[in-house]
Amino acid sequence: MTSKLPKNGLHELILNHKGDRSYARLSAACGGVPSTVNAQRLATKPIKHFPTVEVLVGLSKGLGVRMVDVLHAAAISVGMPIHASTDDDLLIPEAGRLPEESRRLLLETAQNMLWWMEQVDASSVADGDHEGGRGETPDNVHRLHAPKWGKVADAGEPGVDPEQLPDE
Repeated sequence: MTSKLPKNGLHELILNHKGDRSYARLSAACGGVPSTVNAQRLATKPIKHFPTVEVLVGLSKGLGVRMVDVLHAAAISVGMPIHASTDDDLLIPEAGRLPEESRRLLLETAQNMLWWMEQVDASSVADGDHEGGRGETPDNVHRLHAPKWGKVADAGEPGVDPEQLPDE
């Protein structure tokens, strides 16, 4: 193990998502695990052993990132080779030609959507729905219903010409 911290390791993940919080506040946001001292050590020193499950779960919660991102960063930090490509990966052709800021925005948007999906799945499993919550809409999401164009025209709404309504 070298004293150099690896690129995209756990230290980068912590420093990039810690914001202006102190390590004590970060530890509190993680639920106390990792401790303040351990959180600071993970962010500033090389890691010799893979962190415990409790530390990984705490970091995911406290940093507001997906568990897979914490696992990936921890694996990189201990020198474990990781190949992240799976059948679930979405590749956008030519996206590499976008400016750095646009690529970062695309990546952050996708990561946020995946994080919210994990939160919905976790809360559904906690509520006893073991199918992952994909069938029902969560309480904080409101579905918008498409208008019934035929009913609007049939009701004689002013300015609605039945000939100009979209085909259903």
